[in-house]
Amino acid sequence: MVTTSLAPRAAVDNRSRDVGCRTGLWFIRQGLGFGEARSFAEGEHVMAAERWGRTRGAGPGVMRARARLREWVTAPEFTVSGRGGVRGLFDAISPHLVYLVGFVATEDVTVAVWSALGWSGALLVWRAIRRRPIRQALTGMLLVGLSALIVLTSGRGVDFYLPHILRSMGVGLVLLASLLVGRPLVGVIVGPVIDGSHWRADTAMLRAYRWCTAVWAVAVICRTAVSLSLYFVDNVLALGLAHLVLGIPLFAGVVYVDLRILRRAYAVRRARPRPER
Repeated sequence: MVTTSLAPRAAVDNRSRDVGCRTGLWFIRQGLGFGEARSFAEGEHVMAAERWGRTRGAGPGVMRARARLREWVTAPEFTVSGRGGVRGLFDAISPHLVYLVGFVATEDVTVAVWSALGWSGALLVWRAIRRRPIRQALTGMLLVGLSALIVLTSGRGVDFYLPHILRSMGVGLVLLASLLVGRPLVGVIVGPVIDGSHWRADTAMLRAYRWCTAVWAVAVICRTAVSLSLYFVDNVLALGLAHLVLGIPLFAGVVYVDLRILRRAYAVRRARPRPER
């Protein structure tokens, strides 16, 4: 009876970890378009991560995704490729740019909203016709649709960015809370993928994950503060420009810094002399 009652919860935990792994890999590849790199993730901590995945019933696809994410995080060389990254950036940024241009040109929220919605729909159809991945275009269209609904209801142009501001506030609170409770969010997401549960027992690695989470938290808090200040003064143009500049470009910078921190930490860890058995 006990095993039966715990099985659904274990399945949910496994699915949430798998989604976190796939999400981390997807953001890194789509947002930055990094090229292939040789991994530092070799040795005992890799075997620990693989055992961690197998004990949780991860399938071959999930294990491959974890291996790829582990390679991205621990690779010593950092190369950039335009494959997939430019398309993802275009799908994410262009609807907001269309809305901003439409609003500035007409000062009519209805025209601006329908222009953004039409552009998002056209991107989705074009990706589908070309048989390209549509997940990012579909996600962008849903977010634009939510923003459009709020704007058409309130009549205020700045409300187009309200869902993004609320999302940033939520992410910032989660990041700060994870630091306060001693479970840095970057470590919770990435650590188990690389070396199972061992990352928390390593003081240097725990410190590196704290720094990564702190960098992410500072960036999100700064973005939220700037966006809120412009939102309350009802400045659509400034808020739109801030959203573009402090969106994916800022996120790309955070990912770059975090990767540098983690790659250095794992390189130092690998260089340590192994204790004799």
